Amino acid sequence: TKLDLEDKGTNSMDVLLGKIYPLKLGYIGVVNRSQQDINDGVDVKKSLQKEKEFFENHPMYCSIADRMGTEYMVNRLHKLLLLHILLLQNCINTNILMH
Repeated sequence: TKLDLEDKGTNSMDVLLGKIYPLKLGYIGVVNRSQQDINDGVDVKKSLQKEKEFFENHPMYCSIADRMGTEYMVNRLHKLLLLHILLLQNCINTNILMH
């Protein structure tokens, strides 16, 4: 979170790569609109483009830019939700057939 506000010379690569605290599904870094962006009327589309450029142009994060950002997170969550629904559907169908 707030990767765009890190002090120069610092980064969160070890966290994002799961070296500090591993998570089963990993981490996805995002850069949200700032209050100033909202006040300046920066729309969501432009904000997402700025986020993408941030990761692609960052000296450390560019190597993992394809796995960072809001768009990637939305797609990943969508796939996980669909998988969960399919698994539940199979359980429901099995229970219906058994009764």
